[in-house]
Amino acid sequence: MFHVPDHVDYNGNNPHLKTEKLTSIVFRKPELKEEFSKLQNLIDSGEFTKYVEPIRNITRNESTLLITAGSELQRMHIEDIIPEIKEAFSIERVKVIGIMKTMF
Repeated sequence: MFHVPDHVDYNGNNPHLKTEKLTSIVFRKPELKEEFSKLQNLIDSGEFTKYVEPIRNITRNESTLLITAGSELQRMHIEDIIPEIKEAFSIERVKVIGIMKTMF
């Protein structure tokens, strides 16, 4: 028989879904440590903490960086620092996608 572990952080009373705190993208993407360091030197540390660290995901190829932001507001703030992102990551294009939050 299926045993439900003793957790209190179930999402929607579903024992198969668990909520975890989002950690900084800097820790989740250690292969980009050097680029994040350059970016932190190019922008205000408050902006870095508020808008770059909570990024959901970053994917990179030779010339393009795809950034998934947690909201449309975060996406707009990230788009304001695209020139600095291009410089820090040595890329030609940056595409930022904001995740739409449900209204219910």
